[in-house]
Amino acid sequence: MSANLQSPIFSVNVPIGTVLAWDDSIAGVPALPQGWILRDGSTITDARSPMNGQTPTSLNGNSESTKRFIRGSTTSGSTGGSPTINANVTVSGGGSTYGISGNISVINPYYEIKFIMRIF
Repeated sequence: MSANLQSPIFSVNVPIGTVLAWDDSIAGVPALPQGWILRDGSTITDARSPMNGQTPTSLNGNSESTKRFIRGSTTSGSTGGSPTINANVTVSGGGSTYGISGNISVINPYYEIKFIMRIF
C-alpha cells in the first residue's frame, strides 16, 4: 500500500510546516486534503493548527516579483533576489562613447507548480 497526502500514515510522518511541490494540473489529482494549505499568502484560519491566525509568506505568487524559488538555509523565513538586474555598459572608441542601459531577465526556463504546507 502506498501512502498519499490523505493517508494517516503520511500525515503522522510529515512534520507540520513541511512545504511540498504539488502539481494539480494533471488529470485525476485529487483536491488538497484537510490539514494542507496552498502557500499563497493567505492567513491560516483553522483552530486545529498551531499556526492558526498566522500568515505564511506566499510561495505561489501571481506576478514575477512575488513568485519564489525555495533556497536552503540554516534559518527559515527570509526572502531575497530579483527577477531582473539593471545593467549599464559604456563603450569608448574612435573618439566616441556609447552607453547601453536596461533591465535583463535573469530567470532560467522553469515549470510552474504550486507549493503546499501541512498545518495540522
